[in-house]
Amino acid sequence: MPQESYPYAVGRVRAVEERLLDGSRWARLRELDEHDAVRYLAEAGYGANAAGSEPEDLIEAELLRAREFVEEVTPDKRLSDLFLLRVDAHNLKVLLKSRLLGAEGGALLLPGGGFEPAALAQAVESGDFSALPAAMQAPLAQAWELAGAKEGGSAPEISALCDRAVFAHAFSVLKGARGQSGAELRAYFVVQVDFLNVLSVVRARRLGYTEKELAPMLLSGGSHAAQELQAALAAEGRELAGLLAKGPAAEAIAAALEGASGADATEVERRMDRELLRLARERKYESFSMGPIVGYLLAREAEAKALRVFFAARRAGVEPAAPDLYV
Repeated sequence: MPQESYPYAVGRVRAVEERLLDGSRWARLRELDEHDAVRYLAEAGYGANAAGSEPEDLIEAELLRAREFVEEVTPDKRLSDLFLLRVDAHNLKVLLKSRLLGAEGGALLLPGGGFEPAALAQAVESGDFSALPAAMQAPLAQAWELAGAKEGGSAPEISALCDRAVFAHAFSVLKGARGQSGAELRAYFVVQVDFLNVLSVVRARRLGYTEKELAPMLLSGGSHAAQELQAALAAEGRELAGLLAKGPAAEAIAAALEGASGADATEVERRMDRELLRLARERKYESFSMGPIVGYLLAREAEAKALRVFFAARRAGVEPAAPDLYV
């Protein structure tokens, strides 16, 4: 059950951090083929009690174990649960897009979110979101209407509304959070919104979207006004970075957008992941805040993403890129 003491929780985190894949373990993995890499991870205790022996089985088992561990040690479940919203957003997108397409998406739902997948499935089936936090209800009701519109429904807009719902809830919770942890976590979510909005701009430019088409994809709570993001659609070359490099992650956004090509969505995503991990790493050695606790969870998520890239590269017969590490 959750604990009241930050030092106790941080001490528990320090102990389990030793299981993270550090530089030497990654170096060993890069020497192995897929089969031996899976065996190496399993023998090291990674993905213990996984349902199967495929790489994804181990990854999902380890992520679930990390989320359950954080729930066990957190001194403030309302705050740590905000870092499970990524899973909830995924599940909501699966359920609502399944409604849009008339398909069955249950097999794609993930455990380990702040809300049980069955509860989210029931809400989407009935169109009644009243059991969810108040800030989530209006965006999800709008997404539900779009998903039922069939011909008028838009999968990207449904995704954006799910993101809008979870970020609205996060900022609502953080509004009442006091002290060091509240300020730190607000900065983290602002950075995440900034990057997601920049990513939407980059994709919209590639697709030739108008300002009106971009508007539903944008999230509130970040450093940019909607008008600034829409104006960036017409920016040329290096002007784009000048318009969008704002907020706590201004330097990282500028780096992601540099170059006359006008930016690449993959590079923006890579920079976003790197910046979020850097923010988590900065709080790693604190003893009286949520920093080390959520940092461990973010480290596991970054590790999982790096492992997926690693195994995909092995299957494609190419050399995997070196991962960004938390430890």
